[in-house]
Amino acid sequence: MLNEKGYIRGPFGSSLRKDDLKNEGIPVYEQQHAIYNHRNFRYYVDNEKYQTLSRFTVNTDDLIISCSGTIGKVSLIKNNDPKGIINQALLLLRVNKKLINPKFLKYYLETVKGHNSLVSTSSGSSQTNIAKKDVIINMKFKIPSLDEQEKLINFLYTIDKKIELMEKKISINKIIRKQYINDFYTKDKENFIPLGNFIKQLSTKNKENKEYEVLSINNKKGFVKQKDQFGEHEVASSDKHNYKIILNGNYAYNPARINVGSIARLEEFDNGIISPMYIMFDIKNKELTSDYFKFYLDSETFKYNMLKRLEGSVRQTLSFDALKNIPIPLPNYETQEKISKFLKVYDQEINLLQQKIITNKKFKQTLLSKMFC
Repeated sequence: MLNEKGYIRGPFGSSLRKDDLKNEGIPVYEQQHAIYNHRNFRYYVDNEKYQTLSRFTVNTDDLIISCSGTIGKVSLIKNNDPKGIINQALLLLRVNKKLINPKFLKYYLETVKGHNSLVSTSSGSSQTNIAKKDVIINMKFKIPSLDEQEKLINFLYTIDKKIELMEKKISINKIIRKQYINDFYTKDKENFIPLGNFIKQLSTKNKENKEYEVLSINNKKGFVKQKDQFGEHEVASSDKHNYKIILNGNYAYNPARINVGSIARLEEFDNGIISPMYIMFDIKNKELTSDYFKFYLDSETFKYNMLKRLEGSVRQTLSFDALKNIPIPLPNYETQEKISKFLKVYDQEINLLQQKIITNKKFKQTLLSKMFC
């Protein structure tokens, strides 16, 4: 299946040291290029260093596989990808094109069975590593004729393009949404009012030790189940009475891990409990609508005012008193509703596209499973 010498593991670290890396020259492919399938380069080598490592050069139709970080992700080198070398965190596979189309192999490696051929879990440990050379070289699966491979590739490619198009639409919607938010929340600068006029701190401890779902905040996703955020770590039952009960619509944030997105409103669950480290609050004044405030948290205006009020030299924190001093532009109730309704259209479109992407990826995985059964 592979060419002779078609298995190439990246050079040893001592062969490509930090002082060999330049700001321009011949690019160095890293694990992020396999994981995220992009071609934005951080590091380069000069021609002299390249000559000593030329056997690690990527060619068109090579597969590069991540051996660090998220292990087992695969990216195909295309015609327009620049000539470069792989680093020590990548594996390069070069196929015999008389037997197999490299795109077909890539699709196989994206199946559960194919991925499992690439990775291995240490006995008695949860640590995952790239599989040994002989395991990868000798992986076995049914390979149809090249003509059949081409037909299957073309069909799967249409699904990939569909997913890619939806991902581009999401990116465009996010950019437009951000532009509108930053525009809306920089108007009426004379009408900025401290948040303290509208929010109140909450602290309802779980004194009865009720079995609520333990929640955490993910900066990108909002509230999530703690086991989904940090693995299967379980909070001891005896400790849960110190946790805070949070209800749907309440806000919370970790004052020591403050960033854009780290202040979240509970919408995904009816209620739950969160660690005592979180500061929890709610809106107390009906002059400020929850939706309008939620969108304000995504604005550059809020980010700027928040960063100005961080306290501490080593680990910066945002106290609730500091949060209360952050100003918010406050138009009348009707205008707040109009702004929120307008921005929700973008959120709904983004959510719809994300669900369609999930559906198409599941459909693709089902097809792949059947193809390589």
